[in-house]
Amino acid sequence: MFNLFPKHFKKSAVLSFAKRFNSRSYANSVNESLFVSLWNNLRQSAQLPEKFIWLLGAPGAGKGTATPVILKEWEVSTPPIVISSLLNTPEAIEIKNRGGLVDDAHVLKALLNELTKEVYTPGALIDGFPRTRVQSNFVQFLRQKSKATLFHLVIVYVDQELSVERQLYRGKQAKYLNQIKGGKIEEERPGDLDLRIATERYIRFREEFGSILEMKQEIPSYFERGGVRLFLLEGRPSRGDATGGNSAEVMREDTLKQIRFQRMMGYEDLEKYQQQILSKWFPQDSN
Repeated sequence: MFNLFPKHFKKSAVLSFAKRFNSRSYANSVNESLFVSLWNNLRQSAQLPEKFIWLLGAPGAGKGTATPVILKEWEVSTPPIVISSLLNTPEAIEIKNRGGLVDDAHVLKALLNELTKEVYTPGALIDGFPRTRVQSNFVQFLRQKSKATLFHLVIVYVDQELSVERQLYRGKQAKYLNQIKGGKIEEERPGDLDLRIATERYIRFREEFGSILEMKQEIPSYFERGGVRLFLLEGRPSRGDATGGNSAEVMREDTLKQIRFQRMMGYEDLEKYQQQILSKWFPQDSN
């Protein structure tokens, strides 16, 4: 069985597990109150999408490259809802530039307001969500409120070394292109030029990933009978340059193959296959 806690904080996680477990029911009741409050503040005519695709990935894993493939495979024609683009207040921008996370209440309100716009009724891909345990619980809440015919979580993974390499490469490329073009043509993300922030981003992704896997372990029936399906995708191309060059097309091909392979599996076979994937990604954390 795969251990959800990375090796470097496994001991502290074990020591604090009982305390976290005892406080979880209280935390869940607080979260539920927040969710219900947000839900009740919606206009009466508000509708949720008929299809949900929640997309999370390691920094530099290639979510942008994978997104068109995912949209086409599940026949979602609306543009992605990119969480970071919804959080555009000065305070939120400052937090993001430091590599931090905007508070959950702000994120959930912005997301729910966007999701209930008429344009997303046929379907929506949400990029960069869920990232915390509260957000994972909110996904469960929406599943209960929704009559969606499709409800998937897709995670794109690369290891820490490649993630940091790609982030710094992306930052250098953006800076170089802006210099030769004479302007801010390409987005220069502050974290893409800072090794410390790039590394912290990856560590936070591991924690985000862990919150989803922890939820899956606690309530497996939510995935088995609740109509929710988890897809684990490898973000490293099977051939070519891992940071650039012709790897984008290879990654799109690989993404499609991985999705279709996992789509054809029954729940039990998919569970076994994903345990193998997790053991490969995190060999130090498997028992």
